[in-house]
Amino acid sequence: MRALLRILVVIPLAYVAACLAAGLVFVVPLLMAAGDPDFAMEGFIVGFGFVMAAYGGMIAAAPTLVAVLLAETFGWRSFLFWTLFGGAIGLAVSLAGPDVGMGAAGFILPTHAVAGCVGGAIYWLIAGRNRGRSPPPLRRSSEVTRFQLPRRFRAVS
Repeated sequence: MRALLRILVVIPLAYVAACLAAGLVFVVPLLMAAGDPDFAMEGFIVGFGFVMAAYGGMIAAAPTLVAVLLAETFGWRSFLFWTLFGGAIGLAVSLAGPDVGMGAAGFILPTHAVAGCVGGAIYWLIAGRNRGRSPPPLRRSSEVTRFQLPRRFRAVS
């Protein structure tokens, strides 16, 4: 039951949260560059973040599904794995996307990579930490023993 709940609820929610966090990476520099924008401009920029989150989510869905299946099978739960995997997807999306010219390439390539790394880190934070780890067995109250320090750490009486 716990595995089914994880597959049907936790993993999809973690993926959506990772996509939203990756979209936020595109919004923050735009908000900082806009200075003090009016309300309509802020709405446009935040809407752009949601569009980028949906775009990234659609493109990264297939490779992420493969990574999730591998991680579930082999019990991989490394922060570094998910962060680097997200960055690799971001770089692949940036390199496979349309040619935007050299002026914008200096901004787009690292932004996609950072967005992927942030998305991977958020996914790990929500769903990746406990991947493949079985819950500890429950003990009966009669089996629970009191913890005792080794002799060298006990106070001398």
